[in-house]
Amino acid sequence: MPSHRTTDGINDGFKVVGAEQDEFELSIFNRWGESVFNSVDPGAAWDGSYSGAMVPDGTYVYMLRYRDSCNGTGRMERIGHVTVLR
Repeated sequence: MPSHRTTDGINDGFKVVGAEQDEFELSIFNRWGESVFNSVDPGAAWDGSYSGAMVPDGTYVYMLRYRDSCNGTGRMERIGHVTVLR
């Protein structure tokens, strides 16, 4: 696994688009449930790294927590997958 970062400018990060600042948290976990990324900044993107090295190709679980002020439902939680391929 290379520890250097190679980017081509296409899909180099995973982030939420259009999120509001209030009550936002994005977490990404590896297959063992270990957190490899966590941010409360809606503008932050995960670049596929963990502890300074690129993660292995594979599927990672994301958990997004946020407040939906548009429809008045309050706090929301979404869980999904992101696949890393290089």
